[in-house]
Amino acid sequence: MNPQHDELLWLVRHKVRRRILIAVGDAGRISATALREKLGISTGSLYYNLRQLSPLIKQDQRRNYMLTEEGEKIYKLVTQQVDELPAAKPKSRILTTLENILFPIWLFSPFYEYPKIAAVMAPLSLAILSFLFINARQELILLHAVLPERFSLLDFGLKTAFTILVSFIYLSIISILISGNIRKPRLNPLNHLITENLKFLACIVVSLLPMGLLPGLYSVDRVFRLGMFSGAYGIFARDTILIISQTITVFMLTAAVAYSKKMRWQLALAVAFSYFYLSYGASYFIR
Repeated sequence: MNPQHDELLWLVRHKVRRRILIAVGDAGRISATALREKLGISTGSLYYNLRQLSPLIKQDQRRNYMLTEEGEKIYKLVTQQVDELPAAKPKSRILTTLENILFPIWLFSPFYEYPKIAAVMAPLSLAILSFLFINARQELILLHAVLPERFSLLDFGLKTAFTILVSFIYLSIISILISGNIRKPRLNPLNHLITENLKFLACIVVSLLPMGLLPGLYSVDRVFRLGMFSGAYGIFARDTILIISQTITVFMLTAAVAYSKKMRWQLALAVAFSYFYLSYGASYFIR
């Protein structure tokens, strides 16, 4: 058996992915809804694992899933080794809800299934984020909301672009270094590379949206004169809200990296946390 087959067989060692491969192989062609109902898994888990199985499973013109040529070979090997697949224990509703909140794969899977959604959601998220920061006269630098001495739209635009660009480059490079996943498509590699990177960029922009929580609350506090950020507890309130924003952003970046780069969530979490520490280290230079 050649190394490529060994790698693909390793891919389906995961129980859920193996069940997906066998279900698609048994059906010939099957829709995402029917596949999800048959396997009893969440939508996020389904799309995440389908993306991991992209060398083995593809979609036809009606968006039904079917095996690729390599998938047919691996399907035959797997079914020869496993006569009967054990039924998966259904997850509790609480556990599924918690998984969807902490690991929102469902949020990014439409970006890859329907690219038009990414083309709309990324500019919309950037517009909302910009409105919140401009209204509060703050600047976004990595995972920090900074209140400058003099606010200007030019500085805000440059620093926001810097944040998005650094986030994209850093997360892309660290993902490759940690996972070692550098697979080149056989057809139209340049077009595939551009498309994948644009989708990943859209995921990053949406993931940064929670950073608008602090400037948004600043604006509310100023309009209604709540005094939320004044007095003895003002700094504590600000830091608490910033930490909440950063935490949500890290979890969203984890899901974005895991789905976009076809990584296990544990490795994706390590990538996202390394970005957080990069931002934390940079905070000493921007304060």
